[in-house]
Amino acid sequence: MDSNDVLAEKLNTAWKFFYRRGYIDGFGHVSARTADPNRILLARHNLEEDSTPDDFVLCDLDGNSIGHDRPLPGEGPIHFDIMKARPDVGAVAHFHVHHATSFGMCDVPLKPTYFLASIFRSGVPVHPVRASSATGNAARRW
Repeated sequence: MDSNDVLAEKLNTAWKFFYRRGYIDGFGHVSARTADPNRILLARHNLEEDSTPDDFVLCDLDGNSIGHDRPLPGEGPIHFDIMKARPDVGAVAHFHVHHATSFGMCDVPLKPTYFLASIFRSGVPVHPVRASSATGNAARRW
């Protein structure tokens, strides 16, 4: 088992963790940087609880598939742009969590009310809504 196989196992475990806890409702992806910092493993499509490590595919940071012809998800640019802009980032998790998505659509600042949220006492950042992840450069603006 090579390092990418081990990484795919870890990504699959993470995916199932989030899926079983209801963070994922049919949409979302996880990715991780490989030993080659210019490549990532990315979920090739929206997965479900029966996902396997084979559902994660190798690609470069320009969105080119490596060693396979399976299509990459349309939201791949979110992962690629973050990894390009932030070499210190090792993994990206992108989900459409119901509560977070609902608050995000309201364009209303959130007020922390739980003591563990005190790290956000000066406010929770609000980012502009983007029409499409395909326009790229998302990480550079945020």
